[in-house]
Amino acid sequence: MHHGPVLCLLLLAWTGPAPAQGDAPQILKPAEIPKAKTLELSPAPAPTPAFQYRLLPGTHELQPGDAAPIYLRIRHELRDVAFNELRVKAPGLLDAPRDQFPLKDARALVDQWRFRYRQIEFGTRRETCNWNYTLREQSEESISIFLPDAQEMRYWTRLVALKARVEIAEGRFDEAARTIETGIALGKHVGAGPFVVNGLIGVAICNLMLNQVEEFISQPGSPNLYWSLTALPSPLVDFRAAVEIEQGLIDRMVPELTDLERPRSEIEWTARLVALHRRLVELAKTLSAEEPKSPQMLAAMTTLPLEKLRQDLLDDAARFALKLQKKTKSARKIGDDQAIVMLIVERCHALRDALFQNAYLPYPQMAARVPQVEAILAEARASDPVSAVVAAIQPTLPPALRAQVLCDRRVAALRVIEALRLRLAATGQFPARLADLSEVPIPSDPATGQPFAYELSASKAILSAPALDGVAGTAMRYELAVRP
Repeated sequence: MHHGPVLCLLLLAWTGPAPAQGDAPQILKPAEIPKAKTLELSPAPAPTPAFQYRLLPGTHELQPGDAAPIYLRIRHELRDVAFNELRVKAPGLLDAPRDQFPLKDARALVDQWRFRYRQIEFGTRRETCNWNYTLREQSEESISIFLPDAQEMRYWTRLVALKARVEIAEGRFDEAARTIETGIALGKHVGAGPFVVNGLIGVAICNLMLNQVEEFISQPGSPNLYWSLTALPSPLVDFRAAVEIEQGLIDRMVPELTDLERPRSEIEWTARLVALHRRLVELAKTLSAEEPKSPQMLAAMTTLPLEKLRQDLLDDAARFALKLQKKTKSARKIGDDQAIVMLIVERCHALRDALFQNAYLPYPQMAARVPQVEAILAEARASDPVSAVVAAIQPTLPPALRAQVLCDRRVAALRVIEALRLRLAATGQFPARLADLSEVPIPSDPATGQPFAYELSASKAILSAPALDGVAGTAMRYELAVRP
């Protein structure tokens, strides 16, 4: 699992003002200019019916049942030698330049694995995909759950992507669209697991299939996929359920933080504090073992005696108890150990809420608050041992949500490119501005909430978007030319 010391969050760095209605390009600094993807486009009107090609199975097409056992069974009784051959060969064939793609070899590998591909296809047409992790049974050991099954799905996705690339190269567009549909559905199934890392693997799978969509639309005679792309959900891989599961992680792993409402004797509160301290110490040891260069306060928690914890928190706990009594207008005295427990709970939950509440905001708003979250995390890591444990157990949400929105940016950009192919079919020319496109609605960049940058020269159109969070490789640039 991916939990460990929280990585430093990066400040979102906007690279220039957003253009009005997509009329002018956003200005990128030289270091931020991404490597361009060059696509030659042929005019392509919308197919009839509009959804002749689907990139995700429709709900009405799904069969009853659970996909996960089908996916897991395709590796059963398969010799390691054979599986390793697939793992080694498929990436090289997928990464080959278009003009050097060894179609014959790729077709042979795809045919060799056609039976297992068929099983993947069956799985992607099931109504549910339940990976059945023992999250409830291992709630106190959640960070010990590993996800080899989800990781393994990436290898099978390369087979699916290679099959699509072969079919595209052969001009079999109906079959290629069906194969891309299978791959994106697989990505969504993998991404529906209970942890944020499941979502990240799902995004990686979908991005691999979107590579094939780029290949598809740049082939002569390929059908237009504007409405197929428009029908994809947004976000393509939804992290919400995983985020909310991980939001409850601290309470599952440290159940002493919960069930504080019922009356307890002072002896019971002392026992609760003893158990809470022991749990935090053991958790700190586990987290420190995963990350040798752990923050000083996290390391300190591994050897912190209970009496030292009491001494450090007693004054703050007394003030917190007084404040709580005034708020509730209770005459009942709060003992020292109860006050310490309640202070720890309040701090843990306040830190958790500060980290997770931004996940519910649109990405541009969330990204603007990253410096604030970064400061909260830095203070938690340095202020006291208990807060350091809570900070260390949280997932790295901003990078994960960035990966999610960048996948959605690709879908939106491909929609714009397909809208341009619709315009080519109608007029034979690219428009001077994106705002001039009237055939279909033009999406904005979901990562910024602003229109994509667009410029037209004598020989090509350029569609671009800025880097996010100052991270190299997150800017986007397509150079589009009309096929002679």
